[in-house]
Amino acid sequence: EMIAALSRGKRRTIRGPHDDGRAANPGRVAAAAIPVERFTGEMLVAGGDRDGTWASGEMVRNIAARRAHAGLPTAALVFPNAGHALSGSGWEPTNYPGIDADAAATAAAQGAVRNAMLAMLD
Repeated sequence: EMIAALSRGKRRTIRGPHDDGRAANPGRVAAAAIPVERFTGEMLVAGGDRDGTWASGEMVRNIAARRAHAGLPTAALVFPNAGHALSGSGWEPTNYPGIDADAAATAAAQGAVRNAMLAMLD
């Protein structure tokens, strides 16, 4: 229904299947996790709490907690009002249809993620 509504030009999030799948299969959530502890280098992860594609803010917090428990360096950036599209320079904010995110917050997050990435690579 969500995908069909988007194709008709309706504003909807598409994270419902992700959220519903997690809720229906709580025992499989841990098994589906990416083993981020295997990478021992510094890691940068970013997400928005208003991500309409999947729960990226929550996922970033989970990744950061797992890596902290393993004693691994992690830069975790979570933006409360930003959406899914956090790549870019911040000059061309992108909000996917159906995302209830603030365009200015998403643009600011894009810039912050870009700056953090450049600082980490420097």
